[in-house]
Amino acid sequence: MKRLGIITTLALCAPLLAQAALPPQYQRQRELQSIITSDEVAEELHSQPIDSISTTGDDVYSVKGGTCSVDVRVVSDPAPGGAGWVGPRQYHLDVGVSVCRGQDSE
Repeated sequence: MKRLGIITTLALCAPLLAQAALPPQYQRQRELQSIITSDEVAEELHSQPIDSISTTGDDVYSVKGGTCSVDVRVVSDPAPGGAGWVGPRQYHLDVGVSVCRGQDSE
C-alpha cells in the first residue's frame, strides 16, 4: 500500500517537475507585454503612446506610436539550465532605431 502511495504521489507531481515551454499564444502575449512595458521602446517612440504592434517576420515586430515606428526583435537567451532546460523561453528585446516622419522627427 505504501508503494502505491509513492507511485501516486510521483505521478501527480510529474507535471510540476517538467514544465513545458509556453503555448504559442501565451509566449506571444509575454513578448507583447515586454514590448509594451519596455522603456527603450518608449524612448525610441519619443514617449508617444503605442498605436499598433504587428509582426513582420519570425520574432520581429513593428511598433508604431504617433509619427514614429521602430522594429523590435525578440532574441533568445541561452537556457539557464543548459540544453535540457524546459520552461518559458528566456529572451531579451533588441530595439532598433526609430524612424519618424514630420517635423517632430529627431
